[in-house]
Amino acid sequence: MENKRKYKIVASDLDGTLLNKEQSVSEENFCAISEIKRLGVEFVPTTGRSMNEVDPSLINCPDIRYIITSNGAVAFDKNIGKTILTHYISKDIVRFVLETVRPYNVFIVAKEGGKSYFDKNKYNTEFLNTCGIDAYFGHIISKYAEAVDDFESFLLSSCEIEMIVMFFEFDEVTCYCKQIFEDGGRLCTAHANIGYLEVYSSDAGKGKALIALADMLGIDIADVIAVGDSKNDSSMIEEAGLGLAVANACDALKELADQTICDNSEHIAKYVLENFIL
Repeated sequence: MENKRKYKIVASDLDGTLLNKEQSVSEENFCAISEIKRLGVEFVPTTGRSMNEVDPSLINCPDIRYIITSNGAVAFDKNIGKTILTHYISKDIVRFVLETVRPYNVFIVAKEGGKSYFDKNKYNTEFLNTCGIDAYFGHIISKYAEAVDDFESFLLSSCEIEMIVMFFEFDEVTCYCKQIFEDGGRLCTAHANIGYLEVYSSDAGKGKALIALADMLGIDIADVIAVGDSKNDSSMIEEAGLGLAVANACDALKELADQTICDNSEHIAKYVLENFIL
């Protein structure tokens, strides 16, 4: 495929995109990431996960320097071992979120300081089933998140809340709370699945984080490729010079994207390398 533009960043979502259906990164993708780096292009995992939820194989990959987490609330530079971008949710907004959802059955996972936490007192099979937490999310929570006894006090005392993830019993409540959070203008939301809502600072978002990283590196956002599958990828698909949706992406993202490519089981990094970088 002829391509006149020389891209300098490839930003890829993880779940449903770079990760295959076994939730791992294929050897083909790692080889492609290595070649992308050799050609002078940064490959940047860009995810809703917190840093501790990112697969160690990606964190330890020598060809990956920058990682954007918690839907753009944080960007991390592995070379210096520090965060280079943070947009936390302020304490008053955290309180507002908690007060808004208090009347409802909701299970909360908070991304804080690069880790994930949940309410120990609500972590039981009956309540998880009430909130519709399926095996996929249940696995992520049990594998990566830590239980906190006095969960609300923990949230209200922290200055590093990156994102709040909520699982509601009823989707109409999800939509109602989503509207309330957005109306204030200080929060962004992503409603990817029934009963599921992600809330993060309006200063964050994958698109804004990608723009900020490109600026830091002296790169025009037009020279950035973004690849994703879900609604929380919308902002980076819109902002990037080339926005790509995988074949298994939601219809809304495919409508936003410039092109639809292979699905997540067909090695998206390899596809991007062969079709847009080489």
